[in-house]
Amino acid sequence: MHKLYIVLVRWIDVPVDPPVVDGILGGYGDWVRFNAFTWFLWTDTPPGEINTALVSKLGQASSIVIASLETRAAVGWAPPWIWNWLNDRMLKQLGGA
Repeated sequence: MHKLYIVLVRWIDVPVDPPVVDGILGGYGDWVRFNAFTWFLWTDTPPGEINTALVSKLGQASSIVIASLETRAAVGWAPPWIWNWLNDRMLKQLGGA
Protein backbone atom coordinates (compact mmCIF):
# COMPACT_ATOMS: atom_id res chain seq x y z
CA MET A 1 0.00 0.00 0.00
CA HIS A 2 1.31 3.43 -0.93
CA LYS A 3 2.09 5.95 1.79
CA LEU A 4 3.07 9.60 1.79
CA TYR A 5 6.48 10.43 3.29
CA ILE A 6 8.49 13.56 3.86
CA VAL A 7 12.20 13.15 3.12
CA LEU A 8 14.59 15.61 4.73
CA VAL A 9 18.29 15.89 3.90
CA ARG A 10 20.93 17.87 5.75
CA TRP A 11 23.93 17.91 3.43
CA ILE A 12 27.20 17.53 5.37
CA ASP A 13 30.19 15.97 3.58
CA VAL A 14 28.83 16.25 0.06
CA PRO A 15 27.86 19.35 -1.93
CA VAL A 16 24.18 20.31 -1.96
CA ASP A 17 22.98 18.53 -5.10
CA PRO A 18 19.20 17.95 -5.10
CA PRO A 19 19.18 16.16 -8.50
CA VAL A 20 21.07 13.29 -6.84
CA VAL A 21 18.16 12.76 -4.43
CA ASP A 22 15.67 13.31 -7.29
CA GLY A 23 17.28 10.43 -9.17
CA ILE A 24 17.20 8.10 -6.19
CA LEU A 25 13.61 8.86 -5.23
CA GLY A 26 12.50 8.46 -8.84
CA GLY A 27 13.23 4.76 -8.51
CA TYR A 28 10.83 4.42 -5.59
CA GLY A 29 7.70 6.25 -6.60
CA ASP A 30 6.14 9.61 -7.32
CA TRP A 31 7.87 12.55 -5.64
CA VAL A 32 7.99 16.32 -5.58
CA ARG A 33 10.91 18.46 -4.40
CA PHE A 34 9.80 21.31 -2.15
CA ASN A 35 13.30 22.79 -1.81
CA ALA A 36 16.93 21.64 -1.77
CA PHE A 37 16.41 19.90 1.57
CA THR A 38 12.80 18.59 1.46
CA TRP A 39 10.93 16.10 -0.72
CA PHE A 40 7.49 14.53 -0.53
CA LEU A 41 7.41 10.91 -1.69
CA TRP A 42 4.45 8.68 -2.56
CA THR A 43 5.64 5.06 -2.44
CA ASP A 44 4.95 1.52 -1.32
CA THR A 45 8.65 0.94 -0.55
CA PRO A 46 9.65 0.62 3.11
CA PRO A 47 11.44 3.79 4.28
CA GLY A 48 14.47 1.81 5.47
CA GLU A 49 15.17 0.72 1.91
CA ILE A 50 14.98 4.32 0.68
CA ASN A 51 17.26 5.45 3.50
CA THR A 52 19.85 2.82 2.52
CA ALA A 53 19.83 4.08 -1.07
CA LEU A 54 20.23 7.70 0.05
CA VAL A 55 23.05 6.90 2.49
CA SER A 56 24.90 5.01 -0.27
CA LYS A 57 25.08 8.25 -2.30
CA LEU A 58 25.20 10.94 0.40
CA GLY A 59 27.32 9.16 2.98
CA GLN A 60 26.68 8.56 6.64
CA ALA A 61 27.69 12.06 7.73
CA SER A 62 24.67 13.64 6.02
CA SER A 63 21.48 13.66 8.07
CA ILE A 64 18.47 11.97 6.50
CA VAL A 65 14.97 11.78 7.94
CA ILE A 66 12.14 9.86 6.27
CA ALA A 67 8.84 10.22 8.11
CA SER A 68 5.35 9.14 7.14
CA LEU A 69 2.75 11.86 6.74
CA GLU A 70 -0.55 10.59 8.04
CA THR A 71 -2.39 13.83 8.27
CA ARG A 72 -5.97 14.67 7.51
CA ALA A 73 -5.14 18.30 6.90
CA ALA A 74 -2.16 20.46 6.09
CA VAL A 75 -1.90 24.23 6.12
CA GLY A 76 0.65 26.76 4.99
CA TRP A 77 1.57 28.67 1.89
CA ALA A 78 2.95 26.98 -1.20
CA PRO A 79 2.22 27.18 -4.92
CA PRO A 80 -1.11 25.59 -5.90
CA TRP A 81 0.59 22.71 -7.74
CA ILE A 82 2.22 21.60 -4.46
CA TRP A 83 -1.16 21.60 -2.69
CA ASN A 84 -2.78 19.71 -5.55
CA TRP A 85 -0.05 17.07 -5.42
CA LEU A 86 -0.22 16.71 -1.61
CA ASN A 87 -4.00 16.79 -1.33
CA ASP A 88 -4.40 14.12 -4.01
CA ARG A 89 -2.08 11.73 -2.19
CA MET A 90 -3.42 12.51 1.29
CA LEU A 91 -6.92 11.73 0.00
CA LYS A 92 -5.73 8.44 -1.51
CA GLN A 93 -3.95 7.53 1.71
CA LEU A 94 -7.16 8.07 3.66
CA GLY A 95 -9.01 5.78 1.25
CA GLY A 96 -10.95 8.55 -0.44
CA ALA A 97 -9.81 7.91 -3.98
